[in-house]
Formats: sequence, C-alpha cells, structure tokens
Amino acid sequence: MLAACEWIFAGQEVPALLRRLSAAGCNGIEVSGEPARPDRAELAAALEEAGVQATGITAICPAPTDERDLSHPDASARRRAVEYYRGCVDLARELRAPTVGLIPAAIGRVDGSVTESWPLAVEAAREVADYAGEHGVVLGVEAVNRYETFLVNTADQALHFAQEIGNAGVVLDAFHMQLEEEDSVAAVVRAAPRLRALHLADSNRLGLGHGQLDAAPLVAAARGAGFSGPFVFEFTAPGPNPFNPDKGEDAMRELDVYARESVAAVEAAL
Repeated sequence: MLAACEWIFAGQEVPALLRRLSAAGCNGIEVSGEPARPDRAELAAALEEAGVQATGITAICPAPTDERDLSHPDASARRRAVEYYRGCVDLARELRAPTVGLIPAAIGRVDGSVTESWPLAVEAAREVADYAGEHGVVLGVEAVNRYETFLVNTADQALHFAQEIGNAGVVLDAFHMQLEEEDSVAAVVRAAPRLRALHLADSNRLGLGHGQLDAAPLVAAARGAGFSGPFVFEFTAPGPNPFNPDKGEDAMRELDVYARESVAAVEAAL
C-alpha cells in the first residue's frame, strides 16, 4: 500500500486530491485528523468513489496548544487532548482507517521535562488507546525528532510508550530517523512487528531522490522484516517554514512530480 499524507497538500479538496494521488500511483491516503472538518460527511463516499483507502489518521497538534497535547501539565488541557484523539478515533472508524497516529507532546514544544511529562502522557494516551480498542482502531505512536518535539524522538522510545499504553503500535519516519537513530535500518527492523506506517521523505523533506537520504534500504528492510505497508509519503513542497504546507502555487505543483518519483523509488526498492 502506497499512500500520502493529506496535510502536505495544504487543504486541497479531497476529490481533486484523490485524483492526483491515483494518477501518481498511490492507492491510499493518511487523512488529516480534524474531527470537526466541514467535509467529514462526504469523506467516506469520496474515498470509495476514487478507490482509495484511508490508511490512517494524522494527528494535527501544533504548539502552542492546550487542546491537543497529551503531556500538557494542566489536567484540563490533557482532558481536551483526550477528547481530540477520541474524535480522531471516531473519524477513523467512519473511514475504516485502521490506525490513528498519536504524538505524545505537541509539535513545536521542545522544552518539556521528560521525567514529569512521560507519566502524564501515558495516562492520557492509555484512555485513548482503550477507546480506540473498543472501536476496532489501533494507535500508532509516532517518533518525531527532538527539534520538533521533546518527548518521543526515537523508535525505541515510541515502542516503550506504545507498550505502556497498550493497543498501540508505532509510526516511524525516514526524515525523523535520520536525525535521531544510530542506524535507521536497524530501528525499522526492531519496530517491524509493531509498525503501523512508515513515513517517507528525503533528508530535506522533499520527495525521494531530491536529498541525501537513500530510502531504499529502509523500505527493503521493512518489507524483509514482514511489514507490508502502508508506506506513506510525507514530503513537502519546496520553500520556507516547514510547519506551513502551502508554499505557493508554483511550489505546490512540484508535489505531483515528487509523488510520481517517490512511488517509482519505493516500487524499485520492493
């Protein structure tokens, strides 16, 4: 299963986006986790009509936030984060997406205390995991590099967090792993039994082949260790501000090129 994250296309209407992904060779999409999105009622029908599968839900939790941070020091903020993730589980159930990505601390929050925040996040995430299990959904704890969040940065940390909360696997990302792992291939192999998605982008967050990262060994190692997908593209268009996906009309057109090239690169690695 080859998919791409919805958020990298900067809010393009889903039917048009699904046509773009299908034309590039993708048969899946990781849907942005916005439970209150205005097109929610039409999503399932659009996916079915396009023949594209919802492979998962991406957590959208940029800092500063007191609405979506499971590790927030304030209990009422953690409660709101639990409710947000429960909403993502409901969205996943409607779309028949098997996984909800979970990021224990908000993206952009890099100065927290791991010792103090870890047990708070585990307690909150455990409630989400239980709710997800009741609805046939599994959480995927994502390891994100230390320059974007402070709590879960490596594959081993994600595996540990997932073990503590139950009903959870992990989501790994080639871009983040190049910054955090001693050996990304070994990390993928260790995580393979619990791997829910492997995100792919090059070293500069562009499409595969546009940076210094050779993703082929990661893809081959994941497949060799028994992971069958989804392989999910999470590159961004060229331009400044990695947290804003919309880089302007000319840059956004590059995403179609990246998608086609990245599909070809993964198929060659497999």
